[in-house]
Amino acid sequence: MYISEDRIRGIIRGVINELNLYHGSKSDFGKFNHKKYLSSGAGSQTFGWGTYLTDSYEVAASYAEKFIWYEFNSYVCSVDPADYIDSSKYDADIVDEVVRLFKRLVRVTVSFNDPSSRYDRDSFDAMMQFNDNPGARYDSLMKQYQWRLETTKKMLNDRAEKSFNLDDFNKSYSGDRTVIDMTRDEYIAKAEKMNTVYSLLKQVINAVWDDADAHVRKSSYLYVVNVPDDDGSNYIDLDHEVPIGIIDKVTSGLQRLSARYSGNDWLVSKWELFIRNRGRNLYGQSLVDCVDNLLTPLVSAKGIQKAVSLFLSQCGIVGFKYRAGRIYGLPDGADENSMNYVIFNSKDIKITNKNIFSVG
Repeated sequence: MYISEDRIRGIIRGVINELNLYHGSKSDFGKFNHKKYLSSGAGSQTFGWGTYLTDSYEVAASYAEKFIWYEFNSYVCSVDPADYIDSSKYDADIVDEVVRLFKRLVRVTVSFNDPSSRYDRDSFDAMMQFNDNPGARYDSLMKQYQWRLETTKKMLNDRAEKSFNLDDFNKSYSGDRTVIDMTRDEYIAKAEKMNTVYSLLKQVINAVWDDADAHVRKSSYLYVVNVPDDDGSNYIDLDHEVPIGIIDKVTSGLQRLSARYSGNDWLVSKWELFIRNRGRNLYGQSLVDCVDNLLTPLVSAKGIQKAVSLFLSQCGIVGFKYRAGRIYGLPDGADENSMNYVIFNSKDIKITNKNIFSVG
């Protein structure tokens, strides 16, 4: 099912006093639930703890597509290529080499961040052919070697600087070293073996990808949502200086914490320093890093991101916002001024529409 951009944008027209955002996900749900779904998607929580949304249809669609290829790539990485080989027909060393090369190709070509790097059945055809005529190939390499050899001898004799040494020449030879490392017969034998390996490898790759195509769901979901509008004091822009209105909210939150932890003089003194300075240039840190530092004594390192988001939410801050494309770049068609959002409280997110996002 193809979802046109105009259709999605049409759904959100006319809504006021709320931000109209998008979310791409592999999960089908009726409402956002941080306890159930948080970190089940991209999962890195790079810019803070919460649900990640965007004002760009193109960015959300790119994530919806990524999740499809995450599943596809996970399936490919989980298989044992040996299961696709009839070991009774091939020597063990050929089977072992096919398995080794398959795992190497998967490691190199399967990207969990960039679906465009997904394996193309034709992209390795050139590599999967050792040589159609290995004898002629060896003769050509030997001709190049002999030409370089004679040229070097003549140059040394003309300069009369030092005598020619074959071992020294071979060690420094920068051409294809096949003619140094093996005889013509050895090269032909290796070529015949590797042609068998690459032919079998291609069969295995095609069989694995056919299985992945058959087993992996080729659809995800694109949500249209509303969140509280940005009034200038309820979203922290990670790309710009924090306005005093947000600092005042954080200050009030720390004053409430100070009353709760009044018996901990050391901890309260840190918070009071922030309060007196109204957060300005405290320790030379950003506001978010400063809050992280101030809350660290209360929680484990593993839980500090969540603690910061929940504290800021209690201060009346809905979430973070930052320029989209800071990690993976912007997808085609996305506005260069697109913004992403991290929403701290799932109750602030209201789904207005959900569509199935499919790829071929």
